[in-house]
Amino acid sequence: MAGKSEALAVQNYIDPIRRALACVTKAVPQVGGGYSAANNPHTFTLGAEPVRLSGKNKIRLSIEQIYEIVETDDPDRGPWKVHILAYDYALYDLAGPIASYHWHPDGASPVKTPHVHFQKSGVHFPTGRIAIEDIVRFAIQDFGVKPWRRTWARILADTQGKFECYRLWG
Repeated sequence: MAGKSEALAVQNYIDPIRRALACVTKAVPQVGGGYSAANNPHTFTLGAEPVRLSGKNKIRLSIEQIYEIVETDDPDRGPWKVHILAYDYALYDLAGPIASYHWHPDGASPVKTPHVHFQKSGVHFPTGRIAIEDIVRFAIQDFGVKPWRRTWARILADTQGKFECYRLWG
């Protein structure tokens, strides 16, 4: 999302994510690093530990994004915008990680493209870039997570649509 100030760009970016996550958890995501481009990079996390989601399968979720605040010359996207630099999203059951989605193009790993690991596998299965809404939808539809909101599908479609409208990647 974009904003007329650095802080507003961050707020406009985070509010839809919080709304999407509120479909499955009451945990409040946290921003690290402030709301100024001078403090780049920033972190957005769901918490230090994976958060337990409702449902019979005892699924837990962790979310971490690394992002920067950038100035744009696009009047429809700025003048300030949040630009994701990396992410790590994971779903866990009692045995450990079920699926871990990573994208860390500037990280230490030789794998620079978006990928997923299944059940502690060291294999990097390629994916496209993944939105947080994709993970929430996956948890509800495929792992029996009980949504907190009856309108979860509409909320996720709305928040993901806004994200896709303003993202810098295709």
